[in-house]
Amino acid sequence: VSGRGSLELYNTLGQRVKTVFQGQVTAGQVQTIEYAVPGSQRSNLIYVFRVGTEQTSGKLVGLKQ
Repeated sequence: VSGRGSLELYNTLGQRVKTVFQGQVTAGQVQTIEYAVPGSQRSNLIYVFRVGTEQTSGKLVGLKQ
């Protein structure tokens, strides 16, 4: 799916930690987003990636402290 997209990180309490990306996403095109998680936020995080009306989410686990 192409369109306006966003990638957000949430803590396990459901609080948004950071919006890592907002911008145009093109279907079939690989895009790499790098984000260094600050030490104070290195716990299990949830990511939510949205493009248009589509959404996917998952866990980031094992972040080194």
